[in-house]
Amino acid sequence: MAKLYNLARMTTATTGTGTITLGSAASGFLTFALAGVANGDVVAYGIKDGANSEVGTGTYTASGTTLTRSVTKSTNSNSPISLSGTAEVFIVARAEDILNPANNLSDVASAATARSNLGAQAALGYTPVNKAGDTMTGQLNLSSGGLGDVTKDDISTRTPTGFWETSTATTAEGWPESDNSWWHMLSSTRDPDTTNYWSMQFACSLFNTNKVYFRVTNNNGLAAWARVLTTANIADISGGGTTSFLRADGNWAKPNWSLLNTLTASSSANLSDTTSFALGYATYVVVFENVNPATASVQFQFQVSIGGTFQTSGYNGGALAYSGAGTGNAGNPGSCTNITDLNVQSGSIGVSGELWVNRPANTSGPKLCWGHSAFRSTIAQVYNGTLFHGGYAAANGAIDGIRFFFSSGNIASGTIRIYGVN
Repeated sequence: MAKLYNLARMTTATTGTGTITLGSAASGFLTFALAGVANGDVVAYGIKDGANSEVGTGTYTASGTTLTRSVTKSTNSNSPISLSGTAEVFIVARAEDILNPANNLSDVASAATARSNLGAQAALGYTPVNKAGDTMTGQLNLSSGGLGDVTKDDISTRTPTGFWETSTATTAEGWPESDNSWWHMLSSTRDPDTTNYWSMQFACSLFNTNKVYFRVTNNNGLAAWARVLTTANIADISGGGTTSFLRADGNWAKPNWSLLNTLTASSSANLSDTTSFALGYATYVVVFENVNPATASVQFQFQVSIGGTFQTSGYNGGALAYSGAGTGNAGNPGSCTNITDLNVQSGSIGVSGELWVNRPANTSGPKLCWGHSAFRSTIAQVYNGTLFHGGYAAANGAIDGIRFFFSSGNIASGTIRIYGVN
């Protein structure tokens, strides 16, 4: 928009239609400079030269005192008039510089031009909120800069709706934890009640996605927070990770049987597990399916690990073998516990059954193991079964592993699954 100044009128000796070199102030008027025109200003000008006139906009240059010409209207068919050398140049308001008061920005011929003439911003498409007490309606749109949050260390006092942060979180000031670190909070607080503290709030550690909390204040800024369950913190909250579930009474529990590990044999010297017993189950069940020896006439056996070492002595127990041909006793060698007698056939159906390990974390006494198995015997090709029991009796340490093997040769094939039972 071209600028306007008062009482600016000067003579010019310029001839022709080009840039004007300004002379002196006309009688009774001021020079452009004295009227306040600054170097580089674009002003609305008028020219009177005898019977010829023009109005337009031009850029004023203080050095040389010149004025460019961009014609809006003239007596020369709206082209620059040819100056005679005796014209006067002055600052004047054109029609384009004046908005008709009867109009407004929505019904003038060109709203964009009118805004430009007024120096107004582009159409907002909404009514801005200008002061406290104004009411905003409709959707709140964020700019590229977003919305800022405000530091408020003590949220035990009424905290209005908004985004809040602290770098010194403590429960004494209403935050979920006391780690004196950065926390952010999103608060939705009831208005216009500015006395009471009725609010719904979410808070989260800025550096740990495991720590997400929710609460309703119920007019108490120290109301307890409830931790929000997420995929990032389920193990932390439940104490059992994905092997736990949330019961209807709000307590965490593990399923009755949880599969912890699967061991698959392929000409293996043994199959061992050293991770499952660290998960804290009261009882473990080992299910073996078609575990085949590479060598015939062998016994299926197991050992336990205590303190990270598989024990090779100190076992006690026994096994009762039975079949259509009768019963027998499969003794315990002391270096391990027998699951079968010494007649497991190779290249057949292998050994199937289950082993129960009770109270493996107990450190006040021996560990009891028991179970049953079925297999095909090398004696008369009959199907045998065993009922076995036994345990490690040499020390009271907690069991942290278990391994299975045959008394001679490798495990050709078969699967062993380890379950935790509550």
